[in-house]
Amino acid sequence: MKLKQIFEEDSNKVKMLHVSPKEFLNVINKVSKNDLAPQDIEAGLDTLTIYDLNDYRKCKCYLNKTTPGGFAIDKDSKDLISFFSNGGPDGKTLVKEALKKGAKKTDCYALISGKKLSGDLYELYINNGFMINTDINIGAEEEAYSVKNGISRYVDDKGKIKPNDKRVIVFLVKK
Repeated sequence: MKLKQIFEEDSNKVKMLHVSPKEFLNVINKVSKNDLAPQDIEAGLDTLTIYDLNDYRKCKCYLNKTTPGGFAIDKDSKDLISFFSNGGPDGKTLVKEALKKGAKKTDCYALISGKKLSGDLYELYINNGFMINTDINIGAEEEAYSVKNGISRYVDDKGKIKPNDKRVIVFLVKK
């Protein structure tokens, strides 16, 4: 299946399709190979998480029929996962569609400078129906994977905290 067979190129309207987990996984794998967000890659925020098929089987999966974009929502936890879009107006509409379809929370990488957070996906979420879940406080600050006021410091693949790394994980909840 080719991407242009999946997406109609001549329409700017968001048309969400409920798709099978397998179809969603096939599309997201193909889309992830394209360079959809070069500015995020340069900032170290190239973090589209692709789960395995069994994880998507626990979700309702949606694709935008008109442009590359989609998301999955865990049926039990209502977590919004594997959100992807081409940005712009479609990104805003996709976030709002995810909320309408039951998304209650999500997380994403952001950059921190002082107390200011930035990043395209973070700002897309914040400006379209999510807010930082400041109720999440887990562990002591010096512990790997600890969360303070909904923000966790970046931890590398070996479980080591990177205190000077500008990347953080932000936990968000529906406003």
